[in-house]
Amino acid sequence: MILYMREMAVEKKNWLDGETFKEGVALCQAIPGATGMQMVAYIGLQTRGVPGAVVSFIGFGLPAFILMTALSVLYARTQEMPAVTSVFNGLRAIIVAVVAHAAWSFGKNTLKNMDLCKASTLFG
Repeated sequence: MILYMREMAVEKKNWLDGETFKEGVALCQAIPGATGMQMVAYIGLQTRGVPGAVVSFIGFGLPAFILMTALSVLYARTQEMPAVTSVFNGLRAIIVAVVAHAAWSFGKNTLKNMDLCKASTLFG
């Protein structure tokens, strides 16, 4: 998710420069909590101050909260149905694929930007 935030905030919208974004990521990873939620608030804070941070935080988190609440209620009422069990088993596979894609994209970008001399000293 951080990669997509960087693409939007730095490359497409030019809300932040690359260095400010990196500092935000470092700050958000250093404190406990969901890095994505914190990063959205950081971007809002940097662009529009405290009101921007609050609106960004709510705007990013509220749809997911509503969706998860609705899905939880739906699942609690229908969990015994075979079709529902199949759907949730399929969702597990999709989640694994999404996480693998994010890890691949993030790792590929990181390795591309890494100095090869430093990499060669790390691996002998």
